[in-house]
Amino acid sequence: MLQAMRALAGTVGALALVGGALVGMAGCSPGTAKHAPTSVSSGTTTTTAPVAAKRPLAGWARATSASEFASEVLAGAPLPPGAHLWKGKIPGALQTAGERPSGALIDLHRLYSSTWPAGQRLQTYVLAHLPQGAGSAGTSYYSPGNGSAGSEGLAVTLPTYGPNEYSAQLLYATVSTAAGAYVLRVDAQTTWAQTRAASEKVPGNYRALLTGFKALSLMRGPSGPASVDLSPADSARLVKAFDALPLGGGGMCMEDSLLYTITFSPTSGAGPGYKVSGWGCAASVQVSTGNSVLPPLYDKSCSLLDLVRQFAPASATATRELTCP
Repeated sequence: MLQAMRALAGTVGALALVGGALVGMAGCSPGTAKHAPTSVSSGTTTTTAPVAAKRPLAGWARATSASEFASEVLAGAPLPPGAHLWKGKIPGALQTAGERPSGALIDLHRLYSSTWPAGQRLQTYVLAHLPQGAGSAGTSYYSPGNGSAGSEGLAVTLPTYGPNEYSAQLLYATVSTAAGAYVLRVDAQTTWAQTRAASEKVPGNYRALLTGFKALSLMRGPSGPASVDLSPADSARLVKAFDALPLGGGGMCMEDSLLYTITFSPTSGAGPGYKVSGWGCAASVQVSTGNSVLPPLYDKSCSLLDLVRQFAPASATATRELTCP
């Protein structure tokens, strides 16, 4: 069930290849059940986190930490009418659904008793009770193949706010009981980006060498590179946009494509150089300086990509025609 649900959830802010070019695609009324303390898994560590107040229909309020963000997403998960906490044994098909987070990904879950399976009806209800910007990542069915009850599942992606809320999604999975009801497991999976260190930003008085591409391909990589040395004014605009990017949580795409590269160099005197590459997966921006690889960045609002499209050479048609997810 874990693999199936993660496949459904897909990637936040991914770019898809359409017609030879990469284009953007989309990677509450709270329930009435009472919420108990929740098991939190982050990497290999499991702790108990307090449950935050539910967020309003208008959107998530800004959290101040990774654990608060995950708690608030789970607390705001819409539940089908009449759902209440499940106190029985956890069905085998639900024991690992959505778990095994890695890196910055946090997973929290709760179990409920419900009369609704995790199918189209629940999906429609959930999406109708989430903030604007939430979207469905699909449904699935998992059968253990040993005579045990299989599970149905659905995944929804959620809008995020502020520089630290990198990604958020809710996973719903159900198995039927002998009494004709369902055990519902709800997982909140979130990624929180830490605040970027000032030492990882490009200093002033740097020039930029921008490279775009004539064609982009998920299978073969980019082709037809075209480069331009930007003017001091345009370089300063690119540096400002780059320095304003938040840290990213890292993408989870099965495949990816390089969209552009930037080399920042000091205009005079000694100083480190910065090599920057923009990728289609999760609006990720990779950075290195010298032999050091810096944490990935997240061009969530396409502020850097918009300038890249504007400044790229005319022959770099695929880069210039990119659209924001």
